[in-house]
Amino acid sequence: MQVTSKLKKTAKFFEPPLFAFLYLINYMKKISLFFLLALHLALTSKASSLETKLSPQGSDKYNFLIKGDAKTSEKKLRDVFQNKVNEVCGTRFEIISITTYQINKEGVKNNVLDGSFKCFVNSQM
Repeated sequence: MQVTSKLKKTAKFFEPPLFAFLYLINYMKKISLFFLLALHLALTSKASSLETKLSPQGSDKYNFLIKGDAKTSEKKLRDVFQNKVNEVCGTRFEIISITTYQINKEGVKNNVLDGSFKCFVNSQM
């Protein structure tokens, strides 16, 4: 009986620190998950920053300017241009010109695509 009573006293002695330790571990997990989520949001918000401007140039002609950041590739700019042309004209269009260049903004080179296109209506084909 003395052995079991000593074990009970020892177990009672170690219970509060054990629960406090487990609580601390759980709290640290939550903090680290929150930190990783915040880091992920910060990185993905800067991943794709495109500035676009669609300007009508007369009857069925448009100019489309896309400004990307240093991470934006020329292929990505061309894909955005193609998607916008398809959105505006559907499948009946003519791309008049596409030029890509870089501008120096605050010491960082940003990629730019400037393109123009013409939409066709049924009577023009």
